[in-house]
Amino acid sequence: RDGRVERAIGSLRSSSGTIGGSLLLAAVEELGCQPGPASPGKFPFVVGRNRHYRDLALGFAVDQRGLQLHSLADERPGALVLSGDGAVLISAPDEGPLPLVQLLRALAPDSQVQVPATKETAQLAPWLPWPPIVPPADHAPTSPPLRMP
Repeated sequence: RDGRVERAIGSLRSSSGTIGGSLLLAAVEELGCQPGPASPGKFPFVVGRNRHYRDLALGFAVDQRGLQLHSLADERPGALVLSGDGAVLISAPDEGPLPLVQLLRALAPDSQVQVPATKETAQLAPWLPWPPIVPPADHAPTSPPLRMP
């Protein structure tokens, strides 16, 4: 509606390829994905180091509530990406829909601003189904109103 996506449901599948460490790290930091096993205090991947994967299988849903990711992996339930040796690189997030701005942060170049003003985010943002700034009149509040003495 009005040139924007209201809802999108889909899947990404790839039997092998290469994925950047920065994308894996962004999936953990911005999308709430769980990293696979690593040495204590370390991530199983680093920025600037690409990783070969054997299986990428994830489903997604985008709507006004946000982004949801889930695993489509047959071999390892919960896994989104498996490394060449079958170890889990990334697992699906535990929480429900994530704010859509988290998707933009994960896909945008590293930056100190909340969502970088780049041509990539400018081209993607108009297509996303952003929630209304003011809740609809029939929307029940999620917390009691604040009362000042």
